[in-house]
Amino acid sequence: MKFYLYCFAEGLDRLNKPQRGVSGAPVQLLKIDDLVAIISASRGEGFRPNRDTLAHAAVVRSVFKQTTPIPFRFGQAVTEQYLRNYISIHRQAIKARL
Repeated sequence: MKFYLYCFAEGLDRLNKPQRGVSGAPVQLLKIDDLVAIISASRGEGFRPNRDTLAHAAVVRSVFKQTTPIPFRFGQAVTEQYLRNYISIHRQAIKARL
């Protein structure tokens, strides 16, 4: 399974309200050590640039109300293992930007 990526955040335990993201999928928090990836389940293809771009932006805006995230570019979908590997390699750079 792939996850659609919205942003990285720090110090976030939950979203203020349930959110639907790209393709109407429920938005989730994936905690990886001391970082949080805001994600939703995805098939990793078939994003609709108009409607889904707005959904992506809405999710990132909602996280901005709670903390300052590092947003991902629209259309990024990866496996959980890829995301965990990425974080383990780039942890210091991610933390420095948060």
